[in-house]
Amino acid sequence: MTGSEDDYWTNLPGPEGPEESGAVPALTVETIEGVEPLDAQFGVAAPLTVPPALREALFGQPEIIAGCSVLPLHTYAVLDAAKVQGLPEMLESSGLDHACLFQGTAAEDLRDVAPWIVRLEDGNRFTQGLFTRGDAPWEMWDAEAGIFLRSISSLNEVRRHLRKFTKVRDETGKWFYFRFWEPETSEAYLRLAGERAHLTVKMFRLGASGSVLQYAVIQADGRCSVYTAQPGSGDVTSTPFEMTAEERRCLVDAHKAVVLRRIASRILLHRPDVPADELLNIVRETERHFGSMGFRQEASLFRLAWWQLHHGKGFEAALPSRLRDLILDRSRGEDLKLLDMSRAIDP
Repeated sequence: MTGSEDDYWTNLPGPEGPEESGAVPALTVETIEGVEPLDAQFGVAAPLTVPPALREALFGQPEIIAGCSVLPLHTYAVLDAAKVQGLPEMLESSGLDHACLFQGTAAEDLRDVAPWIVRLEDGNRFTQGLFTRGDAPWEMWDAEAGIFLRSISSLNEVRRHLRKFTKVRDETGKWFYFRFWEPETSEAYLRLAGERAHLTVKMFRLGASGSVLQYAVIQADGRCSVYTAQPGSGDVTSTPFEMTAEERRCLVDAHKAVVLRRIASRILLHRPDVPADELLNIVRETERHFGSMGFRQEASLFRLAWWQLHHGKGFEAALPSRLRDLILDRSRGEDLKLLDMSRAIDP
């Protein structure tokens, strides 16, 4: 990966610093705690489509939301095919309206790793699978496959709006992919949008006659955050979507959180005796400590966190002084440093 050292995680140029803003919050946020996924519901006469705690948020039909009349309110999901094996085929057989957010050659070549939008329906088997925990490919809860939206607009209108964010540019004109459909990325960006009215307009307003009224982000720990735009948060403008330094930093932090959680999950497979929260804290400490020495690759952080778990915090202090000097040398490649450490720790 190239790019500045500070923004290794997303290959983005490093920010110059946060922007100042006195804007009032443009979003309200409702947090739903303790959401339990569905099980297979074998033998249940009337199986649920969504967990009871999420029914109103995802399929309720309020007459007014954010000061606007909204009936009927559609429910959409933006899903990552890279996280769900066979997602395009499942969508094709689901009976639900759906489309790839990419188009043309990119949609054909990248269909198995691309983001897809689907209009969900209560009572549909595919919809149920999104909220079901299990080992089957159609039981997708643990995949954390995407985010949810509510809008009165059609699927084509919402898709057209979201396509503006699949690839964006920064102030320097550099283009990059904005993976807003990842829960951590979406939540980080929406939190910032809550303090920046112009970002709320960009994310929620489709145009003069349409809008995304809500985004719902569900995390693996069973917490759902529902973001609702407030009326009068700003006017629609024709200016292109552009990432600022502060927004890039949000993406860096969100992507880092994804990587560290993935490392902790991998270690948990081998050490189920260690509480998940404790493992995540170890991984975070490892990244903070060894990141300052130039260790940033996921494979390196996994190995270092594994050593810290088994040998204790500060285990590198027991290494020969010559090797410790090499580890601290930021001009030396991390692959070579890790190899030297491996020979000393795992001879």
